Amino acid sequence: MPSYPSKDDVEEEVKRYEETVRFFAVFERVLNEGGLHPQIEPTCHKPDGSICTPDFVVEEDDLKTVIDHKASLSKNENNTMDELDDVYNKYIPLVPAGHGQIAALFPKSEESAVQLTIHLLTNPLVLSSFLMMHDSKTLELHTLKGIYLSPNLARIMSDRFRYEFLEFAKYKLIRMKPPVPLAADIIWSYVLLPLYGASDQFDDGATIDYQDILTETSTQMRGYGTDSEESLRGVVNDALRFLDKIGWVEFRKQDEPVKVYARKGKGKGQVRTQFCEKWFELKANVSVTTRTEQKDNTRQTSLEQDNG
Repeated sequence: MPSYPSKDDVEEEVKRYEETVRFFAVFERVLNEGGLHPQIEPTCHKPDGSICTPDFVVEEDDLKTVIDHKASLSKNENNTMDELDDVYNKYIPLVPAGHGQIAALFPKSEESAVQLTIHLLTNPLVLSSFLMMHDSKTLELHTLKGIYLSPNLARIMSDRFRYEFLEFAKYKLIRMKPPVPLAADIIWSYVLLPLYGASDQFDDGATIDYQDILTETSTQMRGYGTDSEESLRGVVNDALRFLDKIGWVEFRKQDEPVKVYARKGKGKGQVRTQFCEKWFELKANVSVTTRTEQKDNTRQTSLEQDNG
């Protein structure tokens, strides 16, 4: 389980995931409108039989481009070079020789660190940056190294695009599971409260069928790698376990009814903040408990050795 130095780190993790999902949605739209129809996080088989799931695969005529999205890069120059080398080595088996490319796409804020590394790279990895400006609803793309063989992609990756506001109530999940506070917020705000309101139980909470929660969640959390109800069970269960621990629901186990206490939530922004705080507290307690248990075990081992 991850531990967090502060509540701010929990909020940053949630924000980073949310920003990644936003980028995927906007970039997909830009590519579609540019005449390219990308595969998003497809399951690909390498010649050696291993499987990988690149972020974007774009094909134009007989050219295939695999694009790896990086939400951030290491602040260490050597580590940055290793990360970029890993991108190339991981995906190069997917493209035919002479008919494909591998590209790394990272935030514009990382450009200066990448510039220090470019001269160290010995592979033909194409490097591009992106900047999403939500105030002006603009996505700016810039290619730092290499030339895209695909004509349309080359034009797109050095241009600026306007995008309409994307309704974010219906989340488009990437394969990586969302942070628990974010999943709990979505499920609480868009699934549990509406189901509670549709019930006729208002005294001391409402009992909601687990399958109804799973079905409704699947309409709110459509994803590239999470399209089915079955694939969402883990996300739903993690969120419900968390909500149970903080007393907002009663959740015993999968497939059993869930009791919802709707009086707990008082607005989306407040709820998100509360969930991040509670998640940090829970993880901090787990860390403290774990450290205490380790000390106790060490002490017990020492006593046993002394007695022996």
